[in-house]
Amino acid sequence: MYMRVLFLNPIIFYRRWPVPADFTRFSFNPPSVTFPQIAACLPSDVSVDFWDGTVERFNYRKFITRLANVNLVAISCNCGAVSLNTELSIRLIKKIDPRIIVVVGGLHASVYPDAWLARGADYVVRGEGEQTFAELIASLKAGSDINSIRGVSYQNDGAVRSAPDRPFIDNLDELPMPRWDLLDLKKYNTPFNKGFIATVETSRGCAFQCSFCVVSVVWRKTQRFKSITRVIDELKQLKALGVRRICIADDNFGYNYDRDMQLLEEMIRQKLHIRWFGFARADFVYTHPEFYSLAARAGLECVLTGFETLKQNSLVRFNKGYGHELTIDEYGQVYSTLKKNKIFTVGLFIAGYPEESEEDLRYTMLHYNRVCDFPLFTPFRPEKSTATYNMLRHEFTEEPFYYDSQIRLGSYDRYKNSIRFLTVMVFFRSMIKVFSSDKFTRIFHCNLYRHLMVSLVQVNFRCLRDFYYLVFVSSCGIPYDYFKEKIVDRYLKLFK
Repeated sequence: MYMRVLFLNPIIFYRRWPVPADFTRFSFNPPSVTFPQIAACLPSDVSVDFWDGTVERFNYRKFITRLANVNLVAISCNCGAVSLNTELSIRLIKKIDPRIIVVVGGLHASVYPDAWLARGADYVVRGEGEQTFAELIASLKAGSDINSIRGVSYQNDGAVRSAPDRPFIDNLDELPMPRWDLLDLKKYNTPFNKGFIATVETSRGCAFQCSFCVVSVVWRKTQRFKSITRVIDELKQLKALGVRRICIADDNFGYNYDRDMQLLEEMIRQKLHIRWFGFARADFVYTHPEFYSLAARAGLECVLTGFETLKQNSLVRFNKGYGHELTIDEYGQVYSTLKKNKIFTVGLFIAGYPEESEEDLRYTMLHYNRVCDFPLFTPFRPEKSTATYNMLRHEFTEEPFYYDSQIRLGSYDRYKNSIRFLTVMVFFRSMIKVFSSDKFTRIFHCNLYRHLMVSLVQVNFRCLRDFYYLVFVSSCGIPYDYFKEKIVDRYLKLFK
């Protein structure tokens, strides 16, 4: 059987105007490594195409043309913030051609496989996708039984069948090199950056147990690493394609101290001259300032660091897994270390965490500049399988399959009015930095506000109506069932 696969990041029908759900893409806009890596695991006789709904404006006729002769569409859904657009994309595909096989993967799909099958997916790939997806494609081509493929969920005679979980890949170096050549990297460029941008994962997983985070749950509190040689090869591959800026996608880059120090030294020795950004744990920055001096020499220009809160009484509830709970003063030393090395710091904060007072939240949002250059405030959401989800499950009236930052899921989510006001204040407070003398600071904010202006230009009646329902209906967030009625159900009617 001839097989032509379309890898699809969900089409953006529900745009969450004016600020999208994936706010980080505003300033960085890196393509995910997931699809290029999975595509590399497919045999050469499988034709592959890509459509990234986050960067490609939707055109119905163009989409129909891209679906012509496609046998299978593989969609990635990593969180509830994109679940509605994922479901809408599935409905559109099935409306255009019901014979097209739809496979859904990603963190959200791995947590809700039964729900995705009920919403139109033919198969759900749970956990790591490379081996499972390749075996599924081979089985579909041969017309053979898929019962033995580990990590797959599907429906048979109306009943959901889920094969046992697939063990993790022991040696990540055994994966083929990602097929970045199949992607049009020009779509991810911005006017303020020279060269293209891409993503590299040097490891997978997280061994920590933060109470709010689903990553360590999905990866079973493990972290596996690629060799230094393999990572350097990937960087050279991307540089040859014109990439000059990299996102290192690891959750804890640097925590494998000896290996990561050697990697930085090799990047310098090879004279790659690639700028990069990634995630950093505050405790590691605090205890290993020498690592970030070397990282800056190796091209590090920005880190995203999870501070979560600036109030000590709230910080201990997050179970960050530090050797000792960092104090707020030590957070300031983390910022000083990064600032000294001219590394731009994006602070990640959670707003409205259980038992957090409104005064504590306001304090954090007003004094974030003590620990970072720019803040990203995310309203707390209880991810399924996390400690806080299990603690608060009894408060839900319905399983939160969809998500928006304005949804009120329980009594713990009660400071929406403060979050709205202070988020707007923080957003406009930073506008002056487009004139900063620091090059990266200037580029970061120019990209940020450029994307916002593009979003404003693209506004339509549907966006304004959504904005009204989400912002003006209630000062403390809309109930989940109201969100489903006014937003979800209305959008789902687009493709009955």
